[in-house]
Amino acid sequence: MSRNQDTVTVSEHRKWFQNNKHKIYIAEVNGTPVGTCRIDTVSELSWTIAPEHRREGYGTEMVKQMVQKFDNPVACIKPENTASLKIAERAGMVREKLIVYRKGEK
Repeated sequence: MSRNQDTVTVSEHRKWFQNNKHKIYIAEVNGTPVGTCRIDTVSELSWTIAPEHRREGYGTEMVKQMVQKFDNPVACIKPENTASLKIAERAGMVREKLIVYRKGEK
């Protein structure tokens, strides 16, 4: 779940990737990227699926593999994101609690 709803610049993205605390995996089917998974040092897992490849099972398969590969991964999913909630459950994850984020003052 994105905690920062602000626009992210290219240089901010580069800095984030160079941080080395995150691992990014790109899922491909026949050489075509269909989605990504990210896991960080506290085992927080997040994923995205290319819009044209949603509802094809790739999200579930990606998350299943991440759950098997890493110890105790967690995912913070917005309650209204029913697609990601279903993916997490099908991948063997269990809902523990509702996490609510709100915009705060900086």
